[in-house]
Amino acid sequence: MRELPALLDRLEEASGPTDPVPSADGWELVLAENVAYLVDDQRRWQALADLRRAVGLDPEQILAAPSAMLVRVVAGARPAERAERLRRCAELAIAGAPWRAYPERRASPGPVLAGFAS
Repeated sequence: MRELPALLDRLEEASGPTDPVPSADGWELVLAENVAYLVDDQRRWQALADLRRAVGLDPEQILAAPSAMLVRVVAGARPAERAERLRRCAELAIAGAPWRAYPERRASPGPVLAGFAS
């Protein structure tokens, strides 16, 4: 494990720096992973911006939105399934899912996404 920083440095030297993550907010990362399916990052983050503009990002706003509205803002394959996933994420957030309960984990989305965004 001590070799990881050196390996990451070598990777960055060979490939250049990675693009910054558009958000460090755990809730936004969960929404971004669930608002779009089988699309590139640019389209994923555009879909999140569309959700923010049309519905809002608060769990209560997502649950109150008409299904047709959610289907219109999601991106990629299976839009009805994406809309339902957004609703499920909102329900989990209201129930106290970790990305809301533990803000210190926001900078480390891996475990949060693995447990709740699939």
